[in-house]
Amino acid sequence: MLIESRASSGIALRGKCRSRNGNPSAPLWGLATRRLRNYSLTAGGRTGVSDVAQFESLFAKSRFRLWSLRMRASLAAVETPTDIPRVHASGLDPDRILLFGSDIFVGRGVLSHEVAFPGYLARSIARKTGRGVDVVIAAHSSLTIEEAVAEARMLELDRYDAVMVDLGSADALAGTLPGKWAAQLEVLLQILTSRVSASAHVFFIESPDPTIVPAFRCPHGHAVADAFSRFNLRSQEIIDGFENASFVPFPVQREKPTDRLHTARTFEGFAATLTPPVIAHLEAEFIAGAPRSEPIFSEERRQASVDQLGIVDTGPDLRFDRIVAQTQRIFGTQSASFNLIDHDRRWSKSHIGPGVRESARRTEFCDTTIHTHSGLIVGDARDDTRFRDNPLVTGNPHLRFYAGYPIESPDGQRIGVLCVFDTQPRVVGGQEEPLLRDLAMKIERELWQMSLRDTRILA
Repeated sequence: MLIESRASSGIALRGKCRSRNGNPSAPLWGLATRRLRNYSLTAGGRTGVSDVAQFESLFAKSRFRLWSLRMRASLAAVETPTDIPRVHASGLDPDRILLFGSDIFVGRGVLSHEVAFPGYLARSIARKTGRGVDVVIAAHSSLTIEEAVAEARMLELDRYDAVMVDLGSADALAGTLPGKWAAQLEVLLQILTSRVSASAHVFFIESPDPTIVPAFRCPHGHAVADAFSRFNLRSQEIIDGFENASFVPFPVQREKPTDRLHTARTFEGFAATLTPPVIAHLEAEFIAGAPRSEPIFSEERRQASVDQLGIVDTGPDLRFDRIVAQTQRIFGTQSASFNLIDHDRRWSKSHIGPGVRESARRTEFCDTTIHTHSGLIVGDARDDTRFRDNPLVTGNPHLRFYAGYPIESPDGQRIGVLCVFDTQPRVVGGQEEPLLRDLAMKIERELWQMSLRDTRILA
């Protein structure tokens, strides 16, 4: 079930100014300034106007830091999605999109990425293109531009058709200077644009006016808005110098004043306004016949991911057994399996129907499948030059039909396959191919959940 947070309309923020002039520290500030001025007079003028101005500046910075800490604590208390950081929309030949940064990608106010920006983004793109969509979220609520540079170096960017970046709030609240922002952004863009595939594009989202949230409608909040404005100006200037990057304006529609944060409806609106340039790029590349973004295959990394999962040579698991049984019923085949490619063998974690649990990798259809982007379908292996001399076709079990979709580990390595197969040839219908991918995504979600559980245990 798709759910929002306890308060379905969002979570109230507690950091806004409450004094008469919108500044909770104003009385203290005024008293301290008057005392300093009085001291200046009684001290024979040795404390000058410049000292008073310096004191006022330092005190103002301290007040902003205190307000910023309260605001960040308030934002941190807002509920965020607890499901896996990945969503997909049904369809074939999926476009792969990475959401990197913070802000709207984090999903404050809802409990599932399906009803946050990633879910609405995936469905919006799929409706327009008619293809599937995979969205991976690499976002943290407190990520600064400097931290983003460090994290970007560790991302495997060559697997994505588009990368969307959203940063700014953490830096604005931390008081990052525009010059430092600009310098770090240039480094970040150099990393992202140089490491994505030739057909991919980087989209940097404009930071919206934070005063649309009532908690920011005070002097400190307007200071944050001013920082956003300066960041945006510098960002647009820098991004214009990169051929495969674009600055995406954030058109905000002001709603009735409320103390709430984002809801499913606001995330849907964000997706509707921010996806058109992404869709235009994906469609242009598709029409032009540009090759899909594909990571460089590394058997060493792939096997390391298999080992890290720790499920090879383990007993039955009801979660996977249910998905495999459902797959076999939907396709009406003799057999269905969730197979892992482990070193030089194919090993079945879950299997239903005739067949053996383990066999040599070199003869397996599944080994071919893990090298594909969108699966493998063989209607009649006897008529397919790749497989007609395969011992699984010429001898037991005399396979004729096979359909498989690659399963990825949480770190993006193709570690196995969900497949169906039969001794009778058949033709896969137009609705069955997307269904096989949807079922494979179910297995991937279970693998993600296992990984998240293990991470929590270790923590």
